Amino acid sequence: MSLLSPGLYEELLKWRLGVATWRLRFKVLLGIFILGTSCYAISQSVVIPSFKEKIAGLNELISARDEEIASLRHENQKLYANNLHLQEMVAPFERRAQEMYPDLKAAAAIAELAKGLDTVRQLATRDVFRSINEELGHRLESNLKSLLAVHSTSQIKVVVGGREGEPNRPLLAKELVRILQAAGLTAEMGHFTTPFGIQKPILLYCNPDELPLAEAFVKALRPVLRNPEISGKSRPTQRPGELELYLSGIPEFSSDGSVLLR
Repeated sequence: MSLLSPGLYEELLKWRLGVATWRLRFKVLLGIFILGTSCYAISQSVVIPSFKEKIAGLNELISARDEEIASLRHENQKLYANNLHLQEMVAPFERRAQEMYPDLKAAAAIAELAKGLDTVRQLATRDVFRSINEELGHRLESNLKSLLAVHSTSQIKVVVGGREGEPNRPLLAKELVRILQAAGLTAEMGHFTTPFGIQKPILLYCNPDELPLAEAFVKALRPVLRNPEISGKSRPTQRPGELELYLSGIPEFSSDGSVLLR
């Protein structure tokens, strides 16, 4: 026979069940607390520093991009200012071109004006010595090498001299000697003298038996010497195989280095 009354026994069972429930809740709460503490510790020691590094890297990247954008913006402003300056410089030429060529569009009119200005510039500087440009030099060398191939049995020597008193003639002679030598001919500077009587702008002295060689040599020089007629003159005292080019006219140079002697 139980010493406890039924009512008291039921109360004890309820109390025991309540204690077990609270113990379970405590264990669950304790587990949650431990888990939360562990997650917090992990986040503080691993996750957050990693995020901080990534954020720092992104901030550096953003800063670099900002600097690049600022630099590009500055360059754009400079280009815009330069464009305005160029427009101000071109505007008078554009107006002048439209006045001179009213039937043409602006770009075509400016192109025509530029051609006219280039012609004026060439005329104004035609008495300034210019070296033969690369393209013209190659053409002249090719012509001279062809001359040597045709007259391979002749020992060709060219002496370039002229009339003294004009500063560009010796410079032209030196330029011609340089290209003649580059093409494989024997060439040297001759004397610059003061001849008597009227002289042709260009004279070519040769041996009387070598007129065909002299004519072929004159033809080879055409890319550089633009005179429509180069006077050939046979001279009995001229050594066989020796040509003497005598420059007497006043040189007028084109932009490519070709020259007309007047």
